[in-house]
Amino acid sequence: MLSHHKLLIRVAEVVALVATGVAFSVATYAHTHPAATEPFELAVIAMFALDMFSFGIACALAGEFVRSVRQPTTLPDRYRGLSSAKITGLFKWAPIAYKLAAIVAIIVVVITGFTIGSVEWSSSEAFTPQLAVGAMLYLAGFFLFALPVLGSAARMPGAYEDNVAVLRRDA
Repeated sequence: MLSHHKLLIRVAEVVALVATGVAFSVATYAHTHPAATEPFELAVIAMFALDMFSFGIACALAGEFVRSVRQPTTLPDRYRGLSSAKITGLFKWAPIAYKLAAIVAIIVVVITGFTIGSVEWSSSEAFTPQLAVGAMLYLAGFFLFALPVLGSAARMPGAYEDNVAVLRRDA
């Protein structure tokens, strides 16, 4: 079970925190210096790799949480969703700042979507600073989404399977 590996979860949490700051910094720099020739594409690729690490661990933890709380016995139960009360159990041990970070992530992604739109590029096209701004803001949103899950799992005593009774009682 991944939730037993607290050190890995803490590393993913620190990566998400630091990468969020870096993503916002690069986005700000690219926005304020539109004629810059820095290798923004390389920065986006590096940040994407870090996002796959931290957000990937958060997704795996969420899956483990679902399996621990629901423990489906029939095929329809396996595909039935969780109630909002049970989903809040995933964030039970997260610091309040991380819970607020998820709200900030939603705001950042929505505003980025309305102002910049989608971010697409290929190797045959030049990577512009505007693409860097959009990509970095979207990546920052994903880092912020991961924080409550990572923070909760890192601070939770034991693993999800050890806390099933607590999580079910609270839900």
